[in-house]
Amino acid sequence: MNLRYLRETISDHRGVVFLCLAICMNSWGMGAISPILPLFTDQEFGVNRTQVGLAVGLHGMSRLFIAVPAGYMTQRRGCRFILNLGTAVNLLGAAMVALSFNYYWLLGWRAISGLGSAMFTTGVSIYLREVATPESRARFLSLQELSILVGVTFGPYIGGIMGEHLGLRFPLYLQVLLILASLGLLYKFV
Repeated sequence: MNLRYLRETISDHRGVVFLCLAICMNSWGMGAISPILPLFTDQEFGVNRTQVGLAVGLHGMSRLFIAVPAGYMTQRRGCRFILNLGTAVNLLGAAMVALSFNYYWLLGWRAISGLGSAMFTTGVSIYLREVATPESRARFLSLQELSILVGVTFGPYIGGIMGEHLGLRFPLYLQVLLILASLGLLYKFV
């Protein structure tokens, strides 16, 4: 990738650039909690390993149930609506997970967060396919993948450092702040 291409992408496709920043922030938040969520669930609630696995996996399981309905909602209400709604639902779920006071509360809000996350990712895919021309489609989708990978690559390291030095809840709070910032970007620039 050269600088000319990057400048052209930013000037011609500002919404795509800000969407990729929002994707990166969401992925960074998910990455930040990945090393601490099993430890947090175990130490905070004293549950067995199967229950820890359920707390971690429930986010992904709930995504299975909303992806297709999110596609239909996007067709009816538009990409902007589903991007903002999905991010807001994910934000609510992540905030409630960060404030969790018992295991079942954590499970329920992890599921809600997963629903929002699936709405967001469905909206992202549809948005990028709608704004891309046949010539730019591959580049836009590669930018989407790059945004995800940057977040999940650096997020666990940052989350691990925070969890070790500041406590296991701090990466959960970081995720909330990152999702909130991405919602602001989506609302204002995409």
